[in-house]
Amino acid sequence: MLSEIHHEQLVIDRCWTIYELITSTFTVNENFLVNFISDIESVLLTYRLYFKITIAKDEYYLIIQEEYNFHFHELAIENYSYILTDKTEQTLIWSDPAPHHKTDYRGQNLTHYPHHLHDPKGKIRNFSGKIEDFLREVAKLIR
Repeated sequence: MLSEIHHEQLVIDRCWTIYELITSTFTVNENFLVNFISDIESVLLTYRLYFKITIAKDEYYLIIQEEYNFHFHELAIENYSYILTDKTEQTLIWSDPAPHHKTDYRGQNLTHYPHHLHDPKGKIRNFSGKIEDFLREVAKLIR
């Protein structure tokens, strides 16, 4: 029982961290703010996070997907995808840990394999796998 409560708290903490990162970096649509608590409840049931957030005066969608597991008393992100689309839902950049890319667009080994970023030109780039790094890339792109 204690372990389950601890796991739930780790998931809630992760959701709030993502919330803070997004709302401190971007102007978000009010729906994200209103629905956030009920979205957390869904994450607690499935250990899968899915947020589709309208940002930058409704010009872009930020899609955050993460799947969680636990290793001892730590939260592990088992899988993720972070995506930025324009308002027509055309993908601009995205990142995931799919193992099908081992090198970047210059043929160099990825420094954080299997994590990688698809840039606006479709080129594979090095990426840390951290959501804060993805959000920094998004902020640079839309400003």
